[in-house]
Amino acid sequence: MMNGGDLYELAKILGHSNIKMTERYAKLAKQHIARTSNTAREMWKLLEPISEKEAVG
Repeated sequence: MMNGGDLYELAKILGHSNIKMTERYAKLAKQHIARTSNTAREMWKLLEPISEKEAVG
């Protein structure tokens, strides 16, 4: 999961009928969560100039 896996695919692989069961066992490291949020923040920064140009144009 920490290398880009999908929670729903994991649920199917494990045979869980309810995603809540998969979520219970899919513990993510704090570093991974921080890295993911930092990546998302940087991507939004890159998109901001595009959004501003579209609003003006």
